[in-house]
Amino acid sequence: NPEMIVVGGSTIEEAPAILAAAAKQARDAAFARAQSAARIEPSKLGEKAPEIGAALLVSRRLMH
Repeated sequence: NPEMIVVGGSTIEEAPAILAAAAKQARDAAFARAQSAARIEPSKLGEKAPEIGAALLVSRRLMH
């Protein structure tokens, strides 16, 4: 079970109610143990998340 689910994208940034509705739906569909363990949070990286993630993957491959 994940400790946190991070959701991002312009839709989440512009309409936070969508995140709240998705979180409620996920909690309603999950087993009790998973409900209490996982947090659903908006991404703090915003619209730059894909670029930051790609750069991190490239840097990790170059370093290893």
